[in-house]
Amino acid sequence: MKRLTDLFRSRWSPLGLKAVLAFSLFGLPIVPIAQGGRIYLPIVISSYKASPVIESFTPAAGLEGTEVVLTGSSLIGVTAVLFNGIPADEFEVLSDTEIVTVVPEGAIEGVVSVVTENGTGASASNFARAVGADASASKLEISSFSPSSGVEGTIVKIKGNNFIDITQVLFNGAPASSFTVDSKSRIYAVAPANLTSGQIQVMTNSATAVSSRSFNLEGEPTPTKTPKPTKTLEPTETPKPTKTATPTKTPTPTNTPKPASATATPTATGPTSTPGARSVGIWVSAAELADLPMSGAAWTQLKAAADGAVGSPTLSDQESKANTNVLAKALVYARTGEQRYRNEVVDALKIITFNNTEDGGRVLALGRELAAYVIAADLINLPSYDPTFDGQFKQKLRELRTEVLDNNTLIGIHERRPNNWGNHAGASRVAVALYLGDQADLDRAATVFHGWLGDYAAYHNFTYGDLAWQADPTKPVGINPVGAMKEGHSIDGVLPDDMRRGGSFQWPPAETVYAWEGLQGAVVEAELLSRAGYPAWAWEDKALLRAVQFLDSINWPAQSDDEWQVWLINYAYGTNYATDQKASPGKNMGWTSWTHARPHAP
Repeated sequence: MKRLTDLFRSRWSPLGLKAVLAFSLFGLPIVPIAQGGRIYLPIVISSYKASPVIESFTPAAGLEGTEVVLTGSSLIGVTAVLFNGIPADEFEVLSDTEIVTVVPEGAIEGVVSVVTENGTGASASNFARAVGADASASKLEISSFSPSSGVEGTIVKIKGNNFIDITQVLFNGAPASSFTVDSKSRIYAVAPANLTSGQIQVMTNSATAVSSRSFNLEGEPTPTKTPKPTKTLEPTETPKPTKTATPTKTPTPTNTPKPASATATPTATGPTSTPGARSVGIWVSAAELADLPMSGAAWTQLKAAADGAVGSPTLSDQESKANTNVLAKALVYARTGEQRYRNEVVDALKIITFNNTEDGGRVLALGRELAAYVIAADLINLPSYDPTFDGQFKQKLRELRTEVLDNNTLIGIHERRPNNWGNHAGASRVAVALYLGDQADLDRAATVFHGWLGDYAAYHNFTYGDLAWQADPTKPVGINPVGAMKEGHSIDGVLPDDMRRGGSFQWPPAETVYAWEGLQGAVVEAELLSRAGYPAWAWEDKALLRAVQFLDSINWPAQSDDEWQVWLINYAYGTNYATDQKASPGKNMGWTSWTHARPHAP
């Protein structure tokens, strides 16, 4: 057998020791090798592959159509999920430790099992039929729908019970252009040409189900929408943002406490521009870029990317760098005015507009990739440069928000997944809403984000996995609140649904890349919303700053494609965390070492 190195690496955690113990149990030889200040553990590769294990599932009971999160181990490669032997029609393997599935028709109380080529794993406890299920299952009802707003042609997923022999689907009295009954608990309906805001109805010959809330026509005032608040130009204090279903703008603070590792006194926090004061610039404007240097390491790196090949623009490859390469070209155009960069951006935008590059991908890829293209279109001022194509691009954006990819939509994932998936989707959703001028969906996205940051009253309809990292498992949130403690350790600022992907609660924490990955979408959401007038950086006692402070306290610095985030954190909060002028672009954003190298002006 051949020895391989570099498979395990020791770094401030007991990972190396765990590897030695684990492989020693199997009688495999371990000979540590020191190289470059690190310890590498050569091992003998075993052909053994573990059978899947289901450790838990949530919720513990439900009806057909209920979404269930399974947690366990060795889940990569699962080919079937069964509820008491009934195969689930829908399931998604999110990682080696997590699967999201939907209770199938005909499921009764019993164990949940998963199947791979290496064996079958079953839950220790039964998934139960919800109390009152028999009565509920026989009643025609609408439990939810997504997205919450749209235009003619928008595909709306309607969930509920007893969708049998459906004769009509109505949007505020207007018949849907078409609809498909996908199961007894789900319908896909297409919004009609004469769409107006109002409730959705699902009808049979003998019964009618009516949604509890309205589906809103984009651009039309909605019954529940509150007036968009204003922001003061010269805040003096830091009042806690009001917790409402629709986010309200509050004065932004002038100073923020210094993080543990920061070496400079923080300056101003949050944006000082007045909402509506810009014509372009959902991320940054040409006027702001005009003040930035065209020299130095950051500019050189950006210019090199702009002068290089885009690659293949796509919305289905979650590892594609084409999105940030296109963004680089847009930034250099906005700074220099050189037309060739603008033309290359338009060429890339046409590919994602007309070639259906999202096909075959997952919403995670769409969420990661889309925002940078939208911001690039804004930077080159596409509406004035090519109004005809801009109209086509905007129509594509409307479709992408609700397009079903792998049984999910961009808006649906934002409102359901409280981790890196949801935050990447949220960043792209907010970018699209801003570009389209869709105030209703922007308000809704801001409310969801505010809820994720910790305002449970604003929004909390997320599906969580293991709750061990939550400060209050009865009211789980995306970022733990100020002062949260567990077993004598501070978990203030923890992202529970991303930390759990390294394992259940333990101290020191098991290392996972998802803590920083989960922030990639979140910091983009915050900056986009901040520029639109929402004090997102200040929400929930500066939740995003506290998240970075926690990671700093356990010595988990941003690395590789997360380094660009540190520039944005310093920019927003006036902190002075260590940065790299050549910070690599990330999954959804980059070049912040040039665009956000200075704090907000006081």
